[in-house]
Amino acid sequence: MDADRNHKTRTLWLCGALHAFTHIYHVALLPLYLRLQQDLRLGSVEQATLLVTVMGLAYCLPSYLLGVLADRVSRK
Repeated sequence: MDADRNHKTRTLWLCGALHAFTHIYHVALLPLYLRLQQDLRLGSVEQATLLVTVMGLAYCLPSYLLGVLADRVSRK
């Protein structure tokens, strides 16, 4: 029983760490806009922000749609 509790606690902490990483990852890109512009040889910072916006949408939209699907469809 103690091993099961340790496993659940470890799983909870790992899920929390991964969740925090997803937030940190998106926030960490904000100060890198100028570097993205330079490295990708973009014409303006707006193009770099557009790339990050598209990445965010590509991350959020499927997550939202899969969340709605998970709410409506049984696991079985």
